[in-house]
Amino acid sequence: MPVAQRGRMTTSLSRWRDGAPFAALLLFAVSSCATASGVRLGLDRYAARPTDHEIPVFESMAELPRKFVKVGRIVGEGPDVVSFESIVAEMQQRARELGGDALVLTGGGLLLLKGTDFGVDVDRTVHGLAVRWK
Repeated sequence: MPVAQRGRMTTSLSRWRDGAPFAALLLFAVSSCATASGVRLGLDRYAARPTDHEIPVFESMAELPRKFVKVGRIVGEGPDVVSFESIVAEMQQRARELGGDALVLTGGGLLLLKGTDFGVDVDRTVHGLAVRWK
């Protein structure tokens, strides 16, 4: 390949990489992940559960099959393109880290962010409570 063509090809690649398409692709890759954060409740600290510890999900406290203690509040988040299941899976992992045995979903909603550089963004938020069996 002649030197001039190589230079032109590098220039074209640089323009694409440094331009809006690259930024949009990078933003999509980074923002299409579900995340969860949590905070411990009370004074007791519990050891984290193993990663293969099953964390059942309940829709209300009334559904819990046995006595429990509350170990943490958890919030899961993700853009609208991320599935609800992915967000809850991240919340289950956070419940394990807090020493929980189950996750109770307590609420959530959609947050509409207008006026971004890429149009309208919708973020989904799910709230939950990590509990540990007594």
